[in-house]
Amino acid sequence: MKFLLLFFLIASYNSFANSNSLHELANKGNALAQNELGKLYAIGDGVPKNEAEAFKWFKKSAEQGYKRAQYNIALAYSLGVGVPKNDTEAFKWFKKSAEQGLVLAQYNVAIAYEFGEGVPKNDVEAFKWFKKAAEENHESSQYSLALAYDFGKGIPINDTKAFD
Repeated sequence: MKFLLLFFLIASYNSFANSNSLHELANKGNALAQNELGKLYAIGDGVPKNEAEAFKWFKKSAEQGYKRAQYNIALAYSLGVGVPKNDTEAFKWFKKSAEQGLVLAQYNVAIAYEFGEGVPKNDVEAFKWFKKAAEENHESSQYSLALAYDFGKGIPINDTKAFD
């Protein structure tokens, strides 16, 4: 999961994050700048690496509804990075991000429901969220959806759909 966090942070990193005015924009409440500043602190790029400070900036952005920051907050809670591990809080933030259409968050919501991490186990809800992410071509969700059809997890067994 730490690989996923690092990959997400690096994959979405851009030159905006190198701007001299990033701190200024973040302090003025710019959600994108706050998220970018959080990424810099998370990886220690141009600032000392500080997971608690990264979490602080991600949270400011997430509270404004920025879906990528909500996902970053969820990962932090899920892994206990910069904040104590808390599966219930992780699920809450994954779901907020998922409801805004972030595919990785949709997948993580499905996983949480499938294994009962931070939320009661619920195969029907897991299927629903795997389906949403699969419809956006998320390969792991497509595989999980096929397994659900094959084994009847959250949906009646359907061998035809399992092999589609």
